Amino acid sequence: GHRVYQYELTVTAQEDTTTLTLTAPETIAGITAQINKTNDNATLVYEDLSLETGPLNQNELTPMSAIPAMLEAVRSGYLTACTLEENGLLRMDCGEPDVPVGTGTELSLWFEPETHILVQGEIRVNGFRHISCTFSNVTKE
Repeated sequence: GHRVYQYELTVTAQEDTTTLTLTAPETIAGITAQINKTNDNATLVYEDLSLETGPLNQNELTPMSAIPAMLEAVRSGYLTACTLEENGLLRMDCGEPDVPVGTGTELSLWFEPETHILVQGEIRVNGFRHISCTFSNVTKE
């Protein structure tokens, strides 16, 4: 459908685990998702409760799987284009090998050119934007 949702969250990404904690809207703030790359499992955590969500299907795009998918594209995605845009950001486009541009799942990621810190990401399927993310206060450790 044509539904739009807006969330704010904090993200901690380590080699095998990505942790996403919702900070807004206030009604769901504190819900945390932990995604383990080695076994493709996800767990939802809120206060003392946790819920195993089972394996993540890489073909299914959800807000929970978007940021790990973007981070994985940075690490090992199939690069289709890279350019310095007029707005001063470095843009990296990733797609599926053997699939024409504009079809399949494509990711665009924008970085600060000096620091290479991720500032924006977008996931498109068959040319239509499904998920868009804006990053702020990003730090590298």
